[in-house]
Amino acid sequence: MKNTRIVFILIILAFSVLFLSASVINIPEDQPTIQSGINVAVEGDTVLVQPGTYYENINYNGLDIVVASLFYTTQNNSYIEQTIINGSQNGSVVTFENGETSSALIVGFTITNGSGKIMPNAVHCGGGIFCHEDSDPTIMNCIVTQNNAGDGGGIFCYLHSDPTIIDVVISYNSTYDDGGGIHCNWGSNPILENVTIIGNSCMDKGAGICCGHNEHTTDLTLTNVLICDNTSGEKGSAIYMVDSSSYFNHVTICNNVSNGGYYGAIYCEDANININNSIIWNNQSSGFNFYNGGYANVTYSDTQDYFVGEGNIMQNPLFIDSVNGNYHLQETSPCIDAGDPSTSLDPDGTITDMGTYYFQQGELLNADFEGTPTSGEFPLEVQFTDLSTGNITGYMWDFNNDGFIDSNQQNPLFTFQQVGVYSIALTITNGTMEDTVIKLNYITVTDTTSIINPLEQTQIKLFQNYPNPFNPSTTISFLLTNNTSNKELIIYNLKGQKVHEYSLLNNQSSIIWNGTDNLDKPVASGIYLYRLVCNNILIETKKMLLIK
Repeated sequence: MKNTRIVFILIILAFSVLFLSASVINIPEDQPTIQSGINVAVEGDTVLVQPGTYYENINYNGLDIVVASLFYTTQNNSYIEQTIINGSQNGSVVTFENGETSSALIVGFTITNGSGKIMPNAVHCGGGIFCHEDSDPTIMNCIVTQNNAGDGGGIFCYLHSDPTIIDVVISYNSTYDDGGGIHCNWGSNPILENVTIIGNSCMDKGAGICCGHNEHTTDLTLTNVLICDNTSGEKGSAIYMVDSSSYFNHVTICNNVSNGGYYGAIYCEDANININNSIIWNNQSSGFNFYNGGYANVTYSDTQDYFVGEGNIMQNPLFIDSVNGNYHLQETSPCIDAGDPSTSLDPDGTITDMGTYYFQQGELLNADFEGTPTSGEFPLEVQFTDLSTGNITGYMWDFNNDGFIDSNQQNPLFTFQQVGVYSIALTITNGTMEDTVIKLNYITVTDTTSIINPLEQTQIKLFQNYPNPFNPSTTISFLLTNNTSNKELIIYNLKGQKVHEYSLLNNQSSIIWNGTDNLDKPVASGIYLYRLVCNNILIETKKMLLIK
């Protein structure tokens, strides 16, 4: 899917800027359950969950925190299936109902076996995830599967709740009423990007998504979304919409079935949809059914029903194997390079394709490298050699996997000046596409000449600066021992450049930084890192924010 890693990194970086002094609560090391971790968390904390199956039903209780599997720290997709929250048919698996904002993240879980929260009308809602009362969480890189409820088997959004749903699979959920995959109602406006909604079912309306169904306008925004193989008892085998104004871009809606027989994949009542760069094909009876003023504005799309609109076609899209769920395009598909030429190009630099998945034209990029040596005493000089393939025009090396670029050379020579274990990331680009490889704990730098006693090292502390954010000055406090030498506090900018260095005395407990560099010149607003180093050993790093 397009730009998935970039979107993920931008969201995580934005979240980290908001909460510079956050703590990590490890499950089950620090707390035995995910909910107990949430209960001791404060705004901005991260509850980091080890692989395993957790039989519980969690509630964020209004906290803007991150609850995540190890996918969050490694971007290793295998942790999503290995880290399971099982609701045991005891209500919604995950609940947001106290005004959580988009800074409340759930990342990298399989969410399953939920039965929904009982609403005042006695209907169970939100088998997998329940969003209620102005709650706007961010749901990322999750699998929401095999949950059931009355409404919203996978996800339920109610009373002005606007979740952002990115890189999520919503599969094989069911309801005895509406919205097998997602149900959004009463002014809730979810945003979906890079989402797959497959194999869901409902007894009534909207097997994939049920949107609206009352006097409060509810809107959908879908980008790079696949809705296929869903089954409804009545209207809208893929999507049921009432009182809605929605936008679909790069959406594939195929092979959905309505047992009612004639209501179409998209049922549109008193609602309008703008559809661009999409494929609507091979749904039972028809692609659309309009009622009471509903209409669709369709452009640059491949539809099974004829639509007047610029760039539309009505041809078999030639999926690779739709019977077995592969909705990528064959090389001869008429949808390749047939999308809206005024929109962004595909990652391969060609005119955008119709549908959820673009067809890769030309050579793929594959990032790889090696370093020599990978261990030794500081200062350790390492020669990195690029082993990547593809038509590469740019290199971005990150020598401690902190998200900041340290070199743009193809084969850089880098010297590690401090003791530690370093993860290395290389991103390559051809101008339109990128690929990244991360080698965790790849470089080990040791020091046999200057050693801090392990007990003594635990007594050395670096504290969060105060105030933070600050202007014009802030106090950085620390705790030292009398037996350490070469004690330094070093301030860096986000480019990794040293801004200010302080040599510390044994009896010293704090310094005041007034936002200047070593030449006493004012520095710009932004995030700065400060590190405590003793005997050339990095003790701790923290962040602070200067605002002018």
